[in-house]
Amino acid sequence: MTPQEVRARRLRFDWSLQDLAYQSGVNKAYLSEYENGKRALSEAQLEAIDAAFSKHDNVGTARPTLQNVRGKMRLVFVDAQGKFQYQPEIAHLRWTEADGSTYTLFVGNADL
Repeated sequence: MTPQEVRARRLRFDWSLQDLAYQSGVNKAYLSEYENGKRALSEAQLEAIDAAFSKHDNVGTARPTLQNVRGKMRLVFVDAQGKFQYQPEIAHLRWTEADGSTYTLFVGNADL
């Protein structure tokens, strides 16, 4: 994966460098230097980055909601008719309010 591909995927996911570092286990400074062509990453680091992106597949047009799943409230994604589509092991949601305030919600097991 080239530095340009890493940056493009990171931006497509709307992740900061810190988000990618958290998800992949690769040092944030190393990621920045790699994206800017100032450092090479090992094959293991590139595989960790790819795995981080792969864990967070696009769920299409499904929208997040809370539902009771086996007696516990869980974050799930449903289609326009409210039909269950996907339940992530972990999720990273970011949104912006009308006043410009931005919020990030992490859901799930941070050890995944």
